[in-house]
This record gives sequence, structure tokens and C-alpha cells, in this order.
Amino acid sequence: MVVARITFHNTAEKRFWNVYRLKQTDSGNEAWLSIDDNGKEYSISFTVRIKETSGFHKTGRIDAAADARIGDVRIQTGERASFDKYENDAKDRVFFSVILKGDSSHYTRTLYSDGYYLDKCEIQFLFNDAKAARSIKGGSSSSKLVKGMVLFLLIGALILLGIIIINSGMVRI
Repeated sequence: MVVARITFHNTAEKRFWNVYRLKQTDSGNEAWLSIDDNGKEYSISFTVRIKETSGFHKTGRIDAAADARIGDVRIQTGERASFDKYENDAKDRVFFSVILKGDSSHYTRTLYSDGYYLDKCEIQFLFNDAKAARSIKGGSSSSKLVKGMVLFLLIGALILLGIIIINSGMVRI
């Protein structure tokens, strides 16, 4: 289950990506799903307590800011973060060292996560409600969008009803 989303803004490349906090409802285990459609990079990682980078090599650092957040996360909009990224030689595993910097120079926190790269086709969002889908995926929740979708569905339903009535022989043309 998705319990939160953070939209990060890569300050150097002017790029945005989303990180989703996932939680299993039965066990409470957590994972972080990172979706960067611009860079075509997708990963799932799990928080670990120690920095263990043996077998990995550093591939870069990304400086970012939390541009938006929704749900249960311990970061505020505007807080900065530095992501040190490590990959294994096969380039199928990824390790992140994340330094979160609050708005005070005295506040920093370092997190580590170990995970795997994914293909985009391996990611699916399933929703019970359209409003939740828009807010979690970062889309618009404007009333114009909702009204347009309802109108589109009504027109489609009327066309389908007309086809059914004509094919059933209830109306002759």
C-alpha cells in the first residue's frame, strides 16, 4: 500500500522524480519506490541500518529539494537532500546514502537503502478511488478534469446504450 509520496527536484538538472513510501498492510514492512520518468530510472529499495557498499561503486551524487509531499513522511517541503548513488558491477542493484538537511544547519539525518532497479512495466498502481490516485501519482485534482472525465464517460455510456437498443431490435431505423 502506498502511504506517502515525495516529489524531489534535482537542483542541477532541473528534473523532478517521485519517491513512494510503500508499506505492507499485514507485516508493516517498508519499501521505497523511486520513479524517474525523465531519466527513465526506476528502483525499489529497503531501508538498512548501516552503510554497506562492498561490491558497489559510487556512480554519482544528486542534490535535491523536496518539492511536494503527501502522506506519512518525515520530510517537509523545501528540505534539501543529497543522494549518493552506488551500483554493483552488473548494474542491477542500487544502494543509496541519503543525507537529509532540515531548514536549520544543525539538523541533518542520514538514511541508507539497498535495492534493485526495475523496468517501468514492473510497476503498477491499483486504486480504489480516483481522488487518491491523482494525489498519490501527483496529478491534478481540479474540478475541470473531473467534470471532463464524467462528461466523457456519460457520452460513452449513451453511445453504448444506443448501440444496444438498436441491436436488440427495440428501435427500427
